[in-house]
Amino acid sequence: MDPLPSPPLSELQNKLALDTITSYPHLFQIITPIRIQPLELILRTHPNRGLVTSVLRGFRTGFWPWARFDRRPDFPPTFDNSHRPLKEPAHLAFVHEQRDKEITKHRFSEAFGPELLPGMYSIPIGVVPKPHSELFRLVIDPSDGPYALNSIITREKVSVPLDNIRHLGTILRRARARYGPHVPLTLFKSDASEAYRNLPMDFLWQIRQVITIDNMRHIDRCNNFGWTSAGGLWGAFFGLVIWAAIHVRLIEDLLAYVDDSFGVDLEENMTLYVPYSKRLPTKQAKLLTLWDDVGIPHTEKKQVYGRRVTVIGFDVDSDAMTVTMPTTSRLDLISSIYEFAQPGQRRSLRDFQRLAGWMNWALNVYPRLKPGLSVMYAKMSKKTEPFRLIWVSVSLCRELHWFANHLRMSDGIFILDSSEWDVSSSDCIMYCDACPMGIAFWSPQYLCGFQHLVISGSDYDIWYLEALAVVSALHWVLTVSPYTPKRIVIYTDNTNTVDMFNSLRADPNHNPLLLTAIDLLISHGVELRVMHVPGEANAVADALSRFNNTSALVYAPGLQVNQFLPPRLTLGAPQL
Repeated sequence: MDPLPSPPLSELQNKLALDTITSYPHLFQIITPIRIQPLELILRTHPNRGLVTSVLRGFRTGFWPWARFDRRPDFPPTFDNSHRPLKEPAHLAFVHEQRDKEITKHRFSEAFGPELLPGMYSIPIGVVPKPHSELFRLVIDPSDGPYALNSIITREKVSVPLDNIRHLGTILRRARARYGPHVPLTLFKSDASEAYRNLPMDFLWQIRQVITIDNMRHIDRCNNFGWTSAGGLWGAFFGLVIWAAIHVRLIEDLLAYVDDSFGVDLEENMTLYVPYSKRLPTKQAKLLTLWDDVGIPHTEKKQVYGRRVTVIGFDVDSDAMTVTMPTTSRLDLISSIYEFAQPGQRRSLRDFQRLAGWMNWALNVYPRLKPGLSVMYAKMSKKTEPFRLIWVSVSLCRELHWFANHLRMSDGIFILDSSEWDVSSSDCIMYCDACPMGIAFWSPQYLCGFQHLVISGSDYDIWYLEALAVVSALHWVLTVSPYTPKRIVIYTDNTNTVDMFNSLRADPNHNPLLLTAIDLLISHGVELRVMHVPGEANAVADALSRFNNTSALVYAPGLQVNQFLPPRLTLGAPQL
């Protein structure tokens, strides 16, 4: 990861803002619970010195959110975008309570009057319910308005890789392989309190974080969830802490997702964690001790462990080796997809992003359903304005309904062991190839081959034909052949095809191939690996695709050659 940015030169020369900061120093402060010296000490051997230095600088002078005002020279030097009054009495009461808490923690300044000072921006605020709770959350909306500050933050710089259920599955399988199938394993999850708020912002950004409540102004001094950059800043810091946990404190197989850390330990490994006066899994106790050393706050009720633990919203069971999507969550997502997927209307980019994020979360349990997002991502590509309206097309709706239909028919349980196998445990192997004149596949086990003549002048590119050969082979194995396989390996010499099936990602033109393959796999309950074979080792399929049957018989004596028709491809749900 690149070092975090400092304010650009244009901001360091922003006389208007600098004069206000100098004239009202009580408004601008660095507020953080993080202990800089212990953090610096534990990161002294980290290999990315530039990143470490930039994070330490952020805690000393404040973080800068990758903002470039030179991208929008039309921005005024001072702007009030706070005209969004709260009307619900319960929301108003909550905002007052939250404001007082933030002032007590010094993350909000005291009120400094009804008027903005030179160089200040006031941003809209709102109140939203917390997920699965009757409680509220105070939010900001810096994507709203003609001079939305999120629009000048470089989005491509802020992403941070996050661990997920598949990573947890990997370490669970590794623990099972090491300790055996019957040794009790404990899952643990630790939550850092108020994660993003632990990061102070640079004074030149604090001046753009004015919160207006009851027509009185407050400076928000800390990182806030509403900023495009918020997760990237936190992730850079927290990633360094996780590195220290693994490489300095030697906590093996530790994972992190936003403000949660989780992992696996032997159930018998327990250690007294003195601040809570209770025994915790040893790895968890060591992690919390590290957090205490560097100042990351946490609360006892958010530190959980057991054989069955909820991680990233999914129920993980270390005995059954399963991950389950709660029924309520599954039904809520299905309902939201059907509500969204109505052709002929327009939805905002923000609505697209929210639904895509929710569906991506579900892929932790339903990884095969990724092709249901192909048109969705194509629609969002290269668009940045959150309220820009995008047409909901028929092709998009078909894919979304396909996704939702599979969710509806599933029990929501993903078996971790099912995703781990290699070629040696397969019970069916096929070889495929294609050329502009034909596609072909063959079975070494049954010594039979199949070929299809491509109509001259067709618009199919070679990549499409190579992938169609794989889908055709899969269709033959599952619907025509005498096989009753559970694990299928299909070889092709086209690397694009291998990448497409392994990533389950394709553009909308090629995506029907993936949709069709996934439908076949789910309906027959089988696993598939598409693997690369060098061209010289794929001579039989190559000869068949060129209708050079004489050569094919030389390579595979006794081969029975047949013609076939490719299967009809799925475009998504058959009906809307």
